[in-house]
Amino acid sequence: MASLAQIVKVLEGVYPHIKSFILTSSKSEHVIDTSGGYSIFSTSTANPGFDIINPHGITFDLLQIDNKLLVARPGGQCDCAFFYDDNFNLLEFKTNATSVKNVRKNYAKAESQLRNTVKIFRCQGVDLWTLATDVSAHICFSNSYPRKKASEMNRAIRFANDPDTKGIGLYFENSQKI
Repeated sequence: MASLAQIVKVLEGVYPHIKSFILTSSKSEHVIDTSGGYSIFSTSTANPGFDIINPHGITFDLLQIDNKLLVARPGGQCDCAFFYDDNFNLLEFKTNATSVKNVRKNYAKAESQLRNTVKIFRCQGVDLWTLATDVSAHICFSNSYPRKKASEMNRAIRFANDPDTKGIGLYFENSQKI
């Protein structure tokens, strides 16, 4: 099982300044995407975001990817990742998506950004499966966004079977218990 320090060490070999883009916590946190386009812990749950529920006080790291670690990459990149123990979770926010007519487009864009992040890491020599035994991806929509569970299940299956994201689970909940 990889430790947080081992995961950071592997990433630091490729991204020497990575520590300046990592936030660490051992409590439950609400993660949001700021107006500046990067992810932070927020004390206000008024902003839609992703809740990391941490009842056992497990230490975890939040890696700020978009507009911090990676900036303006062709194809985009996901917003952030959080990791703990042997788990690595990519996270893409679509909390400002409101258009009902663009539902498919918003899902597709989020999946593409997650997939592209995996490709970027792989091209830099970082295989997420060597960092953790449980790798997953999350798309976070606002709670008022129209949701289709059957469509989400089909998307998750296609994502896990895609050669670029083989075996990575895709989830659509706005929280995860660690």
